[in-house]
Amino acid sequence: EYRLDWLTAGMRPDAVVLDIGAHVGCFSVAAAHRLPGARVDAYEASPTTSGFLSRNIALNGMGERVHGNNLAVRAEAGELEFADYGAASGHNGVLHLDEAGVARVTVRAVSMREALHASGRSADVVKIDTEGGEYDMVLGSDPADWSGVQRVVLEYHNLPGHSWDELETFFASAGLSLAERKPYDDGLGLAWLSRGGEPGPAPR
Repeated sequence: EYRLDWLTAGMRPDAVVLDIGAHVGCFSVAAAHRLPGARVDAYEASPTTSGFLSRNIALNGMGERVHGNNLAVRAEAGELEFADYGAASGHNGVLHLDEAGVARVTVRAVSMREALHASGRSADVVKIDTEGGEYDMVLGSDPADWSGVQRVVLEYHNLPGHSWDELETFFASAGLSLAERKPYDDGLGLAWLSRGGEPGPAPR
């Protein structure tokens, strides 16, 4: 669904890929296969899900190129509290903190700036799927920190007080323009952005 073919087209083989909300590592491992010299920095905040991420990196023999991190990403380094459903749930995040009976966990967080430059140089490709965490980490970061990023895919969510329009305005200030957007419902959707005004991924 993230259109890895479009994200990686024309990228240098040793590109840096940043995967925030890496879940069990499907995107990270696929990106490493598609770009044979790439480094992938994968961040998964959930302690339970992060275990699956580490296992899948190892099973695919990608330990030297895919770097799994059991850390959250925020605008500023510190801690993040979120809902953790366990068992590699795709619903872990800040959207469901108020639901009755949900397990809350607090994890260490690095800043967006740190994540973007974890390899020592800027990420070229960024994927973000963090169940509501995208607004804090993106809108609270410095547009200048995104200057080396060439393409982005982001899932945005219906979080009270926020909307896709804010994200689009921020990315425009960072030199990244909307290439394609696929809205679902209730403020939820996927967006692809690029530097240089490239057309978005072809419909499937």
